[in-house]
Amino acid sequence: MKTEAAQTLANMAQEGCNWDDITREGAIPGLVALVGGETEKQKHQAARALEKLSLNSRSSTVIVDSGGIAPILKLLQSGTDCHKGHGASIVASLVVDAANHEEIVREGGIPPLVALVRQGTKRAKKCAATALANMATSMGNRSKIADAGAISPLVALLRNGTKHQKEQAARALGNLAINNAANKIAMSNHGAIGLLEVFSRTGKGSQKRSAATLLEPMDKHGGSSEKRMRHEE
Repeated sequence: MKTEAAQTLANMAQEGCNWDDITREGAIPGLVALVGGETEKQKHQAARALEKLSLNSRSSTVIVDSGGIAPILKLLQSGTDCHKGHGASIVASLVVDAANHEEIVREGGIPPLVALVRQGTKRAKKCAATALANMATSMGNRSKIADAGAISPLVALLRNGTKHQKEQAARALGNLAINNAANKIAMSNHGAIGLLEVFSRTGKGSQKRSAATLLEPMDKHGGSSEKRMRHEE
């Protein structure tokens, strides 16, 4: 019964017009409980629902207030590849709100995100890079993300990833470079600046604009605005 209910909610949540109704009816705490549920199907359907609901600011607040961060982060560490993709996408949405950064760091969220950038599925890599890019808008997180080993896999993603992976890797690296000389040196040592320069010349549309914008904080000690962006599906 729980699985069927979660599946129904997950299907409803695919339509944004249903998000407020699902939230208002009090379904989110139950979905959070099922993310740490008894069966893989329960986890899958609950994560599907929360992934979409997390795109709504009101719903994402309820997810966090319902204790959702810890079980969602657990998906990143011990879930199936599919679970990890959903989990990384949820985290990427939750960290658009900087108020959630501290709890995610405290719950150990950075290392599993870095691991997914390095070895996740194509989708998980993109979502994890997006999450790190959003978390790196907070000054206090930049050294923590770098200390977790993020720079090397982000540069590798910028070099060899898909179009969307490269966009998010560029965002993450650019944010990590803001007012952080040590990160800039590490990025330079891994060849990031040259890659961003190529990306700014050869990228298409938003890729090109993103790289050109992000080269400024790579080259200067600050001065660039810290802009948060929600990830695209």
